[in-house]
Amino acid sequence: MPRPFNVTLIQPSGYVHSLALQEAAEYIHYMLRICGHQSQFSTNYFSRDARNVIFCAHLLGESHLAKIPRDSIIFNSEQLEDATGWHFSSGVYAEILKRFHVWDYSWANLDKIAHPRKSFIPFLYCRDLLREDLPRRPGRSLLFYGAITERRKRILKALGNAGIPVKVLFDQYGDQRDAEMFASLAVVNLHKTDDTTLFEPIRCFYPLINRIPVISEAVGADQTAEPYRDSVCFLDGGNFVESVVDLYRRGNESARELHERALRFETTSAVAAISAAVEGFLETIS
Repeated sequence: MPRPFNVTLIQPSGYVHSLALQEAAEYIHYMLRICGHQSQFSTNYFSRDARNVIFCAHLLGESHLAKIPRDSIIFNSEQLEDATGWHFSSGVYAEILKRFHVWDYSWANLDKIAHPRKSFIPFLYCRDLLREDLPRRPGRSLLFYGAITERRKRILKALGNAGIPVKVLFDQYGDQRDAEMFASLAVVNLHKTDDTTLFEPIRCFYPLINRIPVISEAVGADQTAEPYRDSVCFLDGGNFVESVVDLYRRGNESARELHERALRFETTSAVAAISAAVEGFLETIS
């Protein structure tokens, strides 16, 4: 019998921000099952009886290197164009990415991984992540959740000054975040810094699965964004605030268009891509 998968989320004691990738890890767990594989979900657990898919491996230290089974998959969720980021400061994460098979959400990231043991994983529709246990009260506010950089703070402040109602959440995940999401007009996706323009599907796929519109800054020709072109409302980054103001001026018409866009996400599927990624992984360890 083929060995099962163990999708594990690394969460150091007292560190809540790993939960930002909870749904991404659950997505891989569910999609592996949909693709016909056995899978279990865990936290901080490396199984010797399964193929491990490890999320938040950038939080591991040097002492963990020898404990990671050699046939593990590292799911990279960090932007590798930011080589000066804190997650690379010790050199451990760079060694992990070099040593193990890597799955990634971004084509641009894959280009920065020197070895061939890697695959692109699209984050598309997965009905198992559709939440039907929380009330939905679509409102007029936009919702931004995540790290607040200076650039994001500047844009969010400009939206507020322009009269756009915006709610900002940081270090709130799961039910708390979802309650706010289901009471919002749309989720806002903003680039972290001025020199970062890559699309981050992990910030967008979960709201779309739950039929919550996503308004995003434009991402140019990023190949990773292609499956999202019909579902996400991409607006010109140079005139982002003005474009959002225009959406609000059109009132119910815009709300209806945003909702129709979000519903298109249900036609997307990652089954073929994830099946191919699993096959590629198994070939490298056979």
